[in-house]
Amino acid sequence: MSSDTPGGNRRMSLDAGEGEVLMSVQELERYFDDGISLLDRLFGESASAVRAVDGVSFDIHRGETLGLVGESGCGKSTVGETILRLQEPTAGSVAFDGENLEEREDLTEFRRNAQILFQDPFSSLDPRMPVGQSIRQPLDIHDWPQDAEGDPAERKQQRVEELMERVGLSADQLDRYPSEFSGGQLQRIGIARALALDPDFLVLDEPTSALDVSVQAQILNLLADLQSDFGLTYLFISHDLGVIRYICDRIAVMYLGEIVETAPAEQLFTNPRHPYTEALLESVPRVDLAERERDIDPLAGDVPSPRDPPSGCRFRTRCPKVIPPDDIRINQEEFRVIMDVRDRIADREIAVEQVRADTDGDTDRAADRLYDRLVDTELPDQERQRVHDALVDVTEGNWGRAGDRLRERYESVCETDHPTGEVSCHLFDD
Repeated sequence: MSSDTPGGNRRMSLDAGEGEVLMSVQELERYFDDGISLLDRLFGESASAVRAVDGVSFDIHRGETLGLVGESGCGKSTVGETILRLQEPTAGSVAFDGENLEEREDLTEFRRNAQILFQDPFSSLDPRMPVGQSIRQPLDIHDWPQDAEGDPAERKQQRVEELMERVGLSADQLDRYPSEFSGGQLQRIGIARALALDPDFLVLDEPTSALDVSVQAQILNLLADLQSDFGLTYLFISHDLGVIRYICDRIAVMYLGEIVETAPAEQLFTNPRHPYTEALLESVPRVDLAERERDIDPLAGDVPSPRDPPSGCRFRTRCPKVIPPDDIRINQEEFRVIMDVRDRIADREIAVEQVRADTDGDTDRAADRLYDRLVDTELPDQERQRVHDALVDVTEGNWGRAGDRLRERYESVCETDHPTGEVSCHLFDD
């Protein structure tokens, strides 16, 4: 969905960070340990957990919509499932309405008040069950209503019919099966089921990503209307920045299991601060004809493995603004080239055997060839000599000395210290 959606922004007028905190998440972790593989045993390696969520903290105020955005695989959905206890956290705490969930012996009341709308409307409903029964199922499980007058079965049926009508469908369709509905209709049914127990809080996990653009707008408008009518609080998970801007009050940006920036929606879009946030916004296609010739500058490199995330700032391996040491006068492009050479030396990913053979064992000539292959920019003389000397070490088989030579000179604060704060970047350290 484009950020230029007709009809304007439907977000509530709640000021960011104001009001009662309904959901408070502190240092939440969720690791997945798949055990040790046969290859790990053969090479003497120990098992390493997938750090899907790694120290995430945020508050959600009553009545607001907090957006959680990031690339696929960054841990967004795992955050949503973990705070609802659909997955057990590895560490950290989640407090709902002022009470720590770890201190509750029974989560039944919490589960009534906190519901989820799943991403795929086709797989989130039982294909063998009429949709009316799917909406009614939460009422049966929680024995709703418990203290109302009249026939409970009749009250439940009345509730199901009201919900069906409220989400824009007909009560006459309650006996139909999911296969008889479109994707947009199924998502409306999912919304009705999530609202069955009159919750206070909803996790919306990519609720529009499987829908056509025109249907997305309808679902977003429905969610905004329901929030206004019932005083709902949302955690809205999405990778679509246009959708996030349209409906969210505040936005938290995730990268590799961590939140790197949190800001009010308009502030984040008009004045992004973290380099990753800037890169995400830059990647969004524009509908303005004046920008049709704009070149998109994509992020370089691949997302590191959550099994072995980078030290310091996790974005540093792809960041266009890595901070060089204070005593080096070098631009970002030059520093990035040196860092790439250093990383390849550390990982021993430089093929030197053929170069040695082609130069008859002449280490200086071999280092010259490696330098020409690995360095595609003009470095200052001092830096050029240091990199060349490290490549001489490599051709002689002294990988450790080569790595030490470059690390002593070019180690960045971005890799030694972990940044913290609402903008998790050393560019904004106090």
